[in-house]
Amino acid sequence: GDRVGGLVLGSYGMREIRPARSHKTVNRWLQTLANANRTIDINSAHAEASLSQGLRQLQHITHSGTECIVISDCYDLDTDCEKILHQLSRTHSVALYWLIDPLEKRLPPLENITLSDGDKKKTVSIDKRSQKKQYQQFIDKQQAIEALCRRLAIELVIVDVASPLSDFVDVN
Repeated sequence: GDRVGGLVLGSYGMREIRPARSHKTVNRWLQTLANANRTIDINSAHAEASLSQGLRQLQHITHSGTECIVISDCYDLDTDCEKILHQLSRTHSVALYWLIDPLEKRLPPLENITLSDGDKKKTVSIDKRSQKKQYQQFIDKQQAIEALCRRLAIELVIVDVASPLSDFVDVN
């Protein structure tokens, strides 16, 4: 019986699905999300719409008391996002689902691995020092996000994208 809507940010910009009490609205939001995933532009350095723009739009389209679920890789979570999340958390119930690729946590120690974007190839080595540095950057980011969520009373759910969705949400 709740109204459901959402925003989807992608390399094409931002799409808004207006809240409604309808399974069709939920399906339209999921289809928009799936389309955004399929149309990720690997040649684009940044998405057309940033997380802070999406959060700002969320402020404008929601009413006090709205349950807001932010699903993000938190790649561009910056001080502007923190300010907006603070404002949202004062009048809304906010949960952050942080999507993490296992490679963000820990790079495998590999020598001479070839990476490709489909057109260009590059061979790189991941030595122990690079691996430790990348892991420490991840830990620092995780601690900062956890501290932010505690400070703002935002529920944080860390989602490993390699795990089944049912590990994180009740699908019944």
